Amino acid sequence: MSNHLKFRDGALSPNRPRPFYEQPWPADLPESCQVCGTKFRYGFNLTYGGGKAARLLRRTAYVGFVPCILLGFLLPAVAPQIYEHFSGSHMWWAFFAVMFLPPLLLAALSALMPNSRHLECKKCGWNRDYKTLPPPTFDTDPNKT
Repeated sequence: MSNHLKFRDGALSPNRPRPFYEQPWPADLPESCQVCGTKFRYGFNLTYGGGKAARLLRRTAYVGFVPCILLGFLLPAVAPQIYEHFSGSHMWWAFFAVMFLPPLLLAALSALMPNSRHLECKKCGWNRDYKTLPPPTFDTDPNKT
């Protein structure tokens, strides 16, 4: 008997999480789009992460990275006397701070924002954020009625 036949009736990894298409849909969310009627799927339309403010800060950090880098590289070219003043000391690190610190601060601030569940219809573009539910608490006291 070859080696692969001994695994025919058993699961290779019994502790694997269920795939996204087998996850139960949350009861407090709509199951289809309110505009076009498209049925939602768990891993495709529903995502978990930062809310609207966090997504806005993250986008600003990505787009704001380019002007900060241009400012850090163009400032010595525009004002060479500033560069000559900093070249003898360790103040050239200030140029790296101008380039990288603002986007990093925005990205860190976006990570500190509260999370939400983002439901988006890929067909028509409808989207909405829903609050995350707290984890369920199980009451273990059998005498409580």
